[in-house]
Amino acid sequence: MKKVNLKFLTVMLALAAFSISAAMAAAKDEKKDAKDKKEEGEGIQIKLGKDINRDWKDVMSDKYAYGPKQDYDSKTKVTHIYLPYGNNLKLYGEVTGRFTDPVSGHVATFHSVDGSTNAILTYKLVFDKPIGDFILAGGHFEYGLNRDTCAGVEFSIDGNAWRTIREVKGTTDGVDEGTIDSISTEAKVEKLKTRTLYIRYYSRSIKNPKELFGPARWIKLWMAGDPAWGDVATTFFKIQPQIWVTAAK
Repeated sequence: MKKVNLKFLTVMLALAAFSISAAMAAAKDEKKDAKDKKEEGEGIQIKLGKDINRDWKDVMSDKYAYGPKQDYDSKTKVTHIYLPYGNNLKLYGEVTGRFTDPVSGHVATFHSVDGSTNAILTYKLVFDKPIGDFILAGGHFEYGLNRDTCAGVEFSIDGNAWRTIREVKGTTDGVDEGTIDSISTEAKVEKLKTRTLYIRYYSRSIKNPKELFGPARWIKLWMAGDPAWGDVATTFFKIQPQIWVTAAK
């Protein structure tokens, strides 16, 4: 039996240990990167100053699925866009929550996974030219919050720095349940110059916004009407979240 070269064996064991350690470190970094990376869809592309006609017959032919709809007022230079609804993640930016599609007897909604998980619904709007201002409207809103949590809607031009449009907070240790006919204030946001606009509906902790889980974080947003409603040619579109924008000067 040949004698083992102890020096050679020591070197090989050291190299093996180093390889395992490096592989574990790489796997840990990869896992961290995957955890930190936000899932984000493509959003929607918008051409200002353009009409896109879509009526109830078009919706029915598409089996109630979302399709682009917008109109342009040549006098005011305002483009009015109806925002997406339904479970097609490519239409949005970051999403944490669940969708229901419009069917007879039910409106289209977005809602929290459960009452203990932060909800996020982000619209990512990319314009063909910079916008100077906008007005956001629509969105019947339901919530279940406590004194430590909040919910609302905010906007960003870069996806990093956010400004509040409207926010509600709980007031008790228990769960405050409430509804708002429209979570948007319909106040004009001005002095912008951006081709990208993010609109984010959310629920979260007040003190620790990055905390993903905790009590009393329920929201539900209505996104399109019930196909069984009366005057459906109007009511179906009326409750869609909508935005009016003007090109920057």
